[in-house]
Amino acid sequence: MIQEYITQFSRLLRVKRYSNNTIRSYISNVEDFLKYFKSIEPKDIKNAEIFRYLEHKIIDDKISFSYQKGIVGSIKLFYKLVLNSDIKVDYIYLLIDQNTNFQIYYQQKKFQISLKIFQIKSTKP
Repeated sequence: MIQEYITQFSRLLRVKRYSNNTIRSYISNVEDFLKYFKSIEPKDIKNAEIFRYLEHKIIDDKISFSYQKGIVGSIKLFYKLVLNSDIKVDYIYLLIDQNTNFQIYYQQKKFQISLKIFQIKSTKP
C-alpha cells in the first residue's frame, strides 16, 4: 500500500514540474513517514501522531532544523496532493533564542518540550 501512495505522489510532483532532487527528497521523507505508521492508513494519522513522529526524528535521529522543515513540507504536500486534505501542522515550529535553547511548541495542546543544546569543545592533544 505504501508503494501505491509513493508512486502517486511521485507522479503528481513530476506533473507539477518539481525538480528531480526535490522529488527524491520529498519521496524519501514521505516514505519514511509512511513506514513509521505502516499499520495506519495515512488519512487516519492524527496531528498528535505527526507531532510524535517529528519528535522522534528530532530526538532519536537528531535531525537539523532545516531537515525538520523539509519533512513537514513533504508531509503537508503529500496530504494536499494525494489525499486532498490540508493537514494543520503549522503549529509545529522551532524558536531559537540567544542562549541556543530550542523549543518545540505544540500549540493545539499547549504542550512544550525544551531541548538544551550544549556546545562541545574539542581539545587537541
